[in-house]
Amino acid sequence: MKYRREIGIVGYLYALLYNLSVLVVFPDQYFDDFPSRLLTIPTLLGIGSMAVMSVMLSISNNAARVLLGFKGWKCLMRFGYVAFAVLVIRAGMLEGQDWLAWLEYQNGLPPLRFVLSIFAAIVVVARLLLVFSVQKAHLSVKS
Repeated sequence: MKYRREIGIVGYLYALLYNLSVLVVFPDQYFDDFPSRLLTIPTLLGIGSMAVMSVMLSISNNAARVLLGFKGWKCLMRFGYVAFAVLVIRAGMLEGQDWLAWLEYQNGLPPLRFVLSIFAAIVVVARLLLVFSVQKAHLSVKS
């Protein structure tokens, strides 16, 4: 927990570097018929997630926490879980067939995005469980 800010920043920079490298390595996949490819659901989900993470990166400092107030800052930072969940959905849309094929035959190692998506889903579910358990505990204290 102590290094989650640093881990988040490294994760964001890795995702940004990955996205930029994909544009360089596979330009035809992304720039052929550019306007229509930009309006696909997976592309919009990816852009939205990166936008949320960019905002999170820009406010992941003490000055932003003071400026926004702790509650406002914390609320904005929690959108990272939404971005994480959206990326899991996006990955499933893009590679779901490959995941199902691997689950059926289990030839070799699982696809990397499958493993990362399982990890991300666990993080999101754990956060949701924490929110609900805190709310339940808060409600039982009021009773």
